[in-house]
Amino acid sequence: MASAIFVGNGLNRCYPVLHSWGGMLDSLAERLGVTGKSNASFSMEFERIANAALKSRCFTGDRAFWQMKSDIVGPMLDPQKKPQLLQKRLMDLPVQELLTTNYDYMLEYAADPHFFEHGVKSGSAEIRYSLFRKQAAGGKTIRHIHGEAKAPSSVCLGFEHYAGALEKLRSLLLAHEKGARDVVLFNLLRGDRESTGSFAELFFTHDLFFVGYGLDRVEMDVWWLLTYRAFLMNANYRGMAPFVKNRIVFYRVGTETESFLQLCSLLDSLNVEVVCMEPPEGNYEAGYLQILEEIQGQL
Repeated sequence: MASAIFVGNGLNRCYPVLHSWGGMLDSLAERLGVTGKSNASFSMEFERIANAALKSRCFTGDRAFWQMKSDIVGPMLDPQKKPQLLQKRLMDLPVQELLTTNYDYMLEYAADPHFFEHGVKSGSAEIRYSLFRKQAAGGKTIRHIHGEAKAPSSVCLGFEHYAGALEKLRSLLLAHEKGARDVVLFNLLRGDRESTGSFAELFFTHDLFFVGYGLDRVEMDVWWLLTYRAFLMNANYRGMAPFVKNRIVFYRVGTETESFLQLCSLLDSLNVEVVCMEPPEGNYEAGYLQILEEIQGQL
């Protein structure tokens, strides 16, 4: 079975020079003059900043969210920030498909040092959502499932955007096809139709390795894919269990806190394998390098 890797922002957080979610939001709040206690949830922190800015009339009108998102991702189109060791090692792995929730192009840049010289173009004709959004670099496909810097309206921030993305995703996979046996996903898994080209299929058709991803509970599109896959497997809904044969492995670098153990219990019920790596002497880069070596051995 083919494999794919799901990349979160954890790798970027190892390097202060790169784009971290927390740093992006802190910079946005500072530029807008938004004060107050920050929120622990990345997505809800954007809601706090955005609505504080709207209340103070920093932005007005229908374009306010587009302006804020453009402000966040604008620096990501500047190639002065270089990919680091982890991005380079990741792109050396023998997989063709990578999914990422990052808006930047550090993965592409790691695979192709001339990526920015070619002129970055939006990876999809989609304006707001990212079911089919992808870039190509170094012979690999990088799917920006929560949007990309070149298309600010696609940047998935806030509950309303996540809810819309989930609606689009469900409408695609669970649509009944005229003249076909069943819904799109079931027809696909049985081999009765061609691929839709959406990133969502990989959750059912590829061994999927999560690296550097926090699985924030607001990211409802990813959670729905995991829970629906588990439903098909555990309930054998419509006889689909034999057709869902892939592995999903969630890697984490960090300590086994109580909240993480609760997450492990949840993921175990969803047929997701969990591997927790203690960062050697607090060195998160070294921890991620060990994880990438382990994944290498399974490909």
